Amino acid sequence: MTVPDIVPLALFAITVAVLGSAAASDIRTRTVRDLHWAAIGIVGIMFWLIASWYQGAKWEHVAMAAGSCMIMFDVLWDSDRSKAVSAAIYGSVFVLFLVPCAISPSDPSVQAGMAIPAFYVLYMLMYAAGLLRGGADAKCMISLTVAFPVYPEFWDFPIIAVPEGVVPAVFVFSAAVLFHALLFSLSGAAYIFLRNLRHGNIGDRALHGYLMDIDEAERSHVWPMDDTDGERLFRISIPEDPSEVYSRLRAHGEKEIWVTPMIPFILPVFASVVFTGLAGNLLFLIL
Repeated sequence: MTVPDIVPLALFAITVAVLGSAAASDIRTRTVRDLHWAAIGIVGIMFWLIASWYQGAKWEHVAMAAGSCMIMFDVLWDSDRSKAVSAAIYGSVFVLFLVPCAISPSDPSVQAGMAIPAFYVLYMLMYAAGLLRGGADAKCMISLTVAFPVYPEFWDFPIIAVPEGVVPAVFVFSAAVLFHALLFSLSGAAYIFLRNLRHGNIGDRALHGYLMDIDEAERSHVWPMDDTDGERLFRISIPEDPSEVYSRLRAHGEKEIWVTPMIPFILPVFASVVFTGLAGNLLFLIL
């Protein structure tokens, strides 16, 4: 096997192994250590440099690898920092990607690498808007983008061929993973609906949550769907401090409440990476 064959296969295998560990942690504790995302991002950058060396070790590729390092540094830095430090990080990312693009706009690797800052910004915006619920979900998507600016292709995989042109550059591997993971997550919505149907609970909440004893809910991996101001119940999104919500609900006299499960989203992401890497992007069948 040649280097171009080994690199995507090895990167895919390592990513699947790391995501398998992350999914197991998410199922057990609903938390995932940042070490997983650091591993995927660092290994992805290393393989990017290996591929660059095989192609002739262009400085543009090294600069974009440095930009990817800054992105991972930003994503994994959870402690407080000054505005000056943040500006330095974002400025470095901007320069390290923009300059190679300006100098070598026709380089295929440079074109593919520009997806990294673009989807880094997109996933951060999705997290800020609540479309990616957990910080781990956003970090996972960003690390996958850093690791796979292009689709991994090895042996006869993926089965659905990656087309030529701008489509795979616009709908990158991490976006395909997110799309398929959302499809896989629909099985959770189906379970919730069937559970509500069995108990005769039909309504606008039937796909998102179910009724549970408040004491049991506080011990379970669920979020309360309601809060109270002492006079009425009102719908809420994911609370920052569920214990305070439960206390207010008890004081309001609630015994049974609507809850939504803390679905371990990294599990469908893990399944989606395996599916997308081996089967391919379903949307390529119609695009």
